[in-house]
Amino acid sequence: MLPSVWSLVGLGLVATTFLLSADFAGGHHIVPTFLHRRDGEGRLIHVESAQFKEQKGIPFAQRPSMLSTSLGLLNTSNSSIFDGDDVTISWRNVTDPDITDWIALYCPMDTTDDDYLDVIPVNSSETWKTGAGNITIKLFNMRQTYELRYYQIRNGKHVEATNRIQITADGDEACHTRFIFTGEPNGIIYTWEAACGGEYELIYSTDSELLRDVQEVNRTQFQTRIYHASDMCGKPANITSAIYFRDTGCIYSAIMDNLKPGTKYHYRVGVRRPGARRTRGHFTSPRALSHNRTRFIAYGDMGVQFEPHYWKRPGASMIVDALTQDVLAQRGDAVYDAICHIGDLSYAVGHGYLWEQWGWLMTKVASYVPYIVGVGNHEYDHINPAPGKGERTVDVSNTTGSGYHPEWGNLADDSHGECGVPTFNRFFYMPRGEVPGNSVFWYSFDRPLVRFIMLSTEHDLSNTSLQYAWLEKVLKSTNRSASPWVIVMGHRPAYSEETLKDGDNKVAENLRNELDDLFLKYRVNLMLTGHVHSYQRSCPGYRGGCRPDGTATVHLVIGTAGATLDANPNFPADFTMKGFANFGYCRVDCNTTHIHVDWVTVDKSKPTPGVADSVDIPLWKN
Repeated sequence: MLPSVWSLVGLGLVATTFLLSADFAGGHHIVPTFLHRRDGEGRLIHVESAQFKEQKGIPFAQRPSMLSTSLGLLNTSNSSIFDGDDVTISWRNVTDPDITDWIALYCPMDTTDDDYLDVIPVNSSETWKTGAGNITIKLFNMRQTYELRYYQIRNGKHVEATNRIQITADGDEACHTRFIFTGEPNGIIYTWEAACGGEYELIYSTDSELLRDVQEVNRTQFQTRIYHASDMCGKPANITSAIYFRDTGCIYSAIMDNLKPGTKYHYRVGVRRPGARRTRGHFTSPRALSHNRTRFIAYGDMGVQFEPHYWKRPGASMIVDALTQDVLAQRGDAVYDAICHIGDLSYAVGHGYLWEQWGWLMTKVASYVPYIVGVGNHEYDHINPAPGKGERTVDVSNTTGSGYHPEWGNLADDSHGECGVPTFNRFFYMPRGEVPGNSVFWYSFDRPLVRFIMLSTEHDLSNTSLQYAWLEKVLKSTNRSASPWVIVMGHRPAYSEETLKDGDNKVAENLRNELDDLFLKYRVNLMLTGHVHSYQRSCPGYRGGCRPDGTATVHLVIGTAGATLDANPNFPADFTMKGFANFGYCRVDCNTTHIHVDWVTVDKSKPTPGVADSVDIPLWKN
């Protein structure tokens, strides 16, 4: 059952000073600006950099009268947008244009001059010297009105040189749509995000034509969730501004039940209002557990690098384009049962607009196939306690204090104050296995022939921990006649070794110490991880060494879905059978005799993705 409207309400804030972690300040993880701007050498501009904030160092003059005849004219191709629309901004009749002129993008409108969402240098247009130009950008439905203002520097101040222009967004549009397993054999959960207060109708049918007659199809009720800046654990996630915390709207969820197994359904969702936009799509319902095959896609570490117009970069958008083609090409028994994203989802790290952009990107595949997620360090790790009263405060994972920070680990403040709050709320309805887990943090579910187990490597996994006890209970309760395959997922790898990554190598060593004996005892077949931005395949590994096929767990590192790849990695460990530093994802096919895994590499220079590595994993030998 879905609970009624539920809200986290923070009871206080912890005063902290926001500092970039070394990981971000060193340039390995750049937090892009809203428009993913680049400098003159083609490098992404960091949203926390002086270059992004340089306009804030010059005062803004009082807004001129909009009746002034000396003002130029600013215009846009769209007066309103839907999620991901392209908008062309144009201007003309600007007096004395200068290379320092810039257009500020605001959302919401009427905010203070220095709280801009991003900056558009007018010299991005080849004709700017004429006092006229145009440039195209991509905008996202953040349920608030955008505003554009053209600024020039005059007498040491920013002066507006044109009229202001607004672009509205339809807050009722159902955005960031996705499917999630309910844990029941004949149901699925559909989730979307939109402005709060809408009365939505979700209808579905095996016949697309019947969607025109809502009396002949299934209807379902929805529930909502919401979270606030005050729920976060620290800065910058708990700062309300254009680039940090933003009004999230509501997260709507509804159960589609009484589904026929393995059947294609068509659906539409929209607010009950004449002329309202409807989001439409289709999906294949979960197959019966008695089926003899399970296929799924897996990867970790995506982010939001995409390519609307004036920046070109491989990464997340290239992966999602390949995934979309792959997913939509499958028919019949070959359709995918799930997509598993093993942590480091949006890399928002306290910047709310990146959750909006990643939601738009993810929808391209998550609106067709159930999208299963785990938490990574950039969703959860924090150093400040959750807001609350008294000495015993708990975060959304029900962990006290400031998260998990073992002396041997490099678990720091990688979420930049989010402490799992956005992930917990956006993906609250992860599958519920027969052994209750901990929401999005650790859980299990069954598909034909396979028991899936999602772990949180950002929490304690020692043999005295709650998560370890839960894991052993799930493993012990697995019916290996019905589920001959056990696949474990978690963000940080246990079998990974790269030069120049001493911190991650130490974490991997400790995870091997914590998990290897348990995996051997209960015959875990495969572990899928991310975190390290390369592809690595181990031998059947135990205690850092290799064993014969079918006698130990094979480990795959697949943190290659869009985030910046490791530069020239070297894989010195004897347990590493293959290693690459390329973008890609895994296709996994489980049948009654073996698991077949393909690692699909996605390269912008090649027209189609190709299989760079394959492995067959046999049944465990008794």
